[in-house]
Amino acid sequence: MPNHQLFKFNKTIRDEYVVKKIKVTNISVTVFKIIIKYIYGGIILFNEIDAPTILDLMAIAKEFGLKELCNAAQAQLVNNHGWWLRQNFTKFCNDIFANHSNIIFDSEDYVNLSESALVSILKLDNLNMDEGKIWDQVIRWGVAENPDLDSNPAQ
Repeated sequence: MPNHQLFKFNKTIRDEYVVKKIKVTNISVTVFKIIIKYIYGGIILFNEIDAPTILDLMAIAKEFGLKELCNAAQAQLVNNHGWWLRQNFTKFCNDIFANHSNIIFDSEDYVNLSESALVSILKLDNLNMDEGKIWDQVIRWGVAENPDLDSNPAQ
């Protein structure tokens, strides 16, 4: 069972040319250990890691700019844990919507969402977006759905 404790990492690394500050919060101890082993040893034993941990590893590897590790984790999920992805598809999508709402709301196709899809997104308890911006997006969607409405009712 993976250790789900959170590790806060805030470290300044100095070399002779560049100072880099790495700040990551909400990384599990398990994922942090895997990344450290990868950085120093270049090896990951994916057969010893469960699918949710691989998904977390993929996200953190992307955040750290470890493209090779991110690609390897993604391939591992698709090739060996497809059943887990299918069973957890809704949760996976909801997590993406909640944590990266700009992917949806900044899309040109956003206004073409069905009402039920929009309501489903808005019902997420953990939607990581300012409430005022959410209302702006709902109004934007509503105006697109009803082109006869005045988009500036204050006039």
